[in-house]
Amino acid sequence: MHTFTTSETVVLTYDDIIFRARNRAYGAFDLRKQYRPTLSRALGLGVALFLGTLATPTLYARF
Repeated sequence: MHTFTTSETVVLTYDDIIFRARNRAYGAFDLRKQYRPTLSRALGLGVALFLGTLATPTLYARF
């Protein structure tokens, strides 16, 4: 086991802690790492489509 000195700082993510003693090779670890960017993209696209749908009747009436 590694003994840490005071100059070494270890930053673990929640996923690193969960998958410390588990198999990372089967894909769940990678899916969890990519979840936040995928969710952000989906939320942005969903909001954009919703606002576009709301704005369509107003834009159609003006032009």
